[in-house]
Amino acid sequence: MKKSSLLLCSLFTIPFIHYLATDGFRVDKIIYRQPYLYSLENAPNTNKITNILSQDFLYLGKGRQVYVFESNDHQWVIKFVRNFKYQIPLWDRFLSTIHLISNDKAKTLDEKKIRLDRALKSYQIASDFFSKEEKILFCHLSPNEPISFTIRLVDKIGIPHVVDLSKTVFLIQKKASSVEKILLQEKNHPEMVQKILLSFLHKIEKRTQKNIAKRDAKNYLRNA
Repeated sequence: MKKSSLLLCSLFTIPFIHYLATDGFRVDKIIYRQPYLYSLENAPNTNKITNILSQDFLYLGKGRQVYVFESNDHQWVIKFVRNFKYQIPLWDRFLSTIHLISNDKAKTLDEKKIRLDRALKSYQIASDFFSKEEKILFCHLSPNEPISFTIRLVDKIGIPHVVDLSKTVFLIQKKASSVEKILLQEKNHPEMVQKILLSFLHKIEKRTQKNIAKRDAKNYLRNA
């Protein structure tokens, strides 16, 4: 009886411990199996991207929408959309097509579609209009777009994973400190603070001119 209890306890405890240790990251959570309807204006600089991806990328953290990995040389980050948050289970998709689904469930499915659409549009806007300001090298939004890049990701507990990037939604970005962090570092240098703030205001002005609003306004300074 005790052995059975210990076994049962282990079955529930081990996955939970693994989740905490890896911060919940699994490769299948960044794989998307449905086509997106987005295309980008910027063509990839294949040679440069291949060179960047030749090194390992180590787990850095996660946000509400993305998992973030940092290059081994600390110069680049790659952000993967956490697709599992937006996935609609196959059974639910089937029931929705034959109209055998509750109103609450249907509303939840619609909300997932809306959140995914917002996320993809925000990355498309950033890539198309603010690639220089946001230091975006390349953004991939659709498995239909032919790319032949692979990457070796190292998760939080040091396990490597080779990933076919054509099956993911991601962007490669030059690593940079947030405006908030830089201001704190330069607080004793008024001229540098003024230069940073002017650059920041220029970004806001450019967004305004293009009628683009940042939805998560309270985190704008932290993430800019």
